[in-house]
Amino acid sequence: SIYNLFINGMQKGAYIEMPDTDKAISWELGRLAIVTGIPSHGKSEWVDFIVTKLNIIHKWRVAYFSPENFPTMYHFAKLCSKITGKEFKAGYISTNEFEETFDYIKENFFFIYPEDDMGFNSIIEKAKYLVKKRGIKVLVIDPYNKIEHLKEKGENETEYISRFLDKLVTFARTYNVLVFLVAHPRKMQKDTTGKHEVPSLYDINGSANFYNKCDYGISVYRMMSENEVHVQILKVKFKHLGDGGDIQMKYNYRNGRYEHFESDVNSWDYSNYLHRKEIEQKNTKAFEDLITKDDIPF
Repeated sequence: SIYNLFINGMQKGAYIEMPDTDKAISWELGRLAIVTGIPSHGKSEWVDFIVTKLNIIHKWRVAYFSPENFPTMYHFAKLCSKITGKEFKAGYISTNEFEETFDYIKENFFFIYPEDDMGFNSIIEKAKYLVKKRGIKVLVIDPYNKIEHLKEKGENETEYISRFLDKLVTFARTYNVLVFLVAHPRKMQKDTTGKHEVPSLYDINGSANFYNKCDYGISVYRMMSENEVHVQILKVKFKHLGDGGDIQMKYNYRNGRYEHFESDVNSWDYSNYLHRKEIEQKNTKAFEDLITKDDIPF
């Protein structure tokens, strides 16, 4: 591995095929990403969008612990819209598209919802099972405050959070899984214009360790009236994985995707990710067939 690094240098992580985002951040397995944002500003929607793109492009299977999206059918509807590019409603998505997407989600997205034990150890044990049996590469815990947290005797909150994050980092590295942890910030103050301040990882309740121990740190902030989404990449631990910075986007309210900031509603992406991928694969196969022939003109 060291020799390979010496010869080839640091390799970029996985992209989601959005230039502004890919310049700021690329994704690597075995890492911990912490995402914060004011409630209702779309941090969970953004995480869903990112992991959907990683799954479609790189075939990374995903496991969710997401009680706020319970019942699962509501979460399914969001994922289905992101994949098909259409509103989750009969008449917008054809029966064939629905059945195709249903089967795809069943094979690529898994939902952890322990009925009797919402503790961290129970969640992680189920995630380990899904790594071994289903080959998941991404785990989303959304949100942190829905986990049943058990402090050890005499342990304060800062010490507990440090230990919790250490366990999460160990899981990510041991099982080579990209972990997303969504965490709410403290109540943010408003500025002189009446807008909330943009939260940082240091604003997450409990400890500065949320910033100190993650590999990626992200804050999602949405300006509702203008439909502007500002995704601040606050931390990328390793420089080869991105430059960080502020990414401006538009929220596609019809399918839950995020669009280029300069785009308007008429140029938004409503393509079916599954069909688009099939076309790309067919084109690749046709080219491979061509270059194996003896009579190619070059």
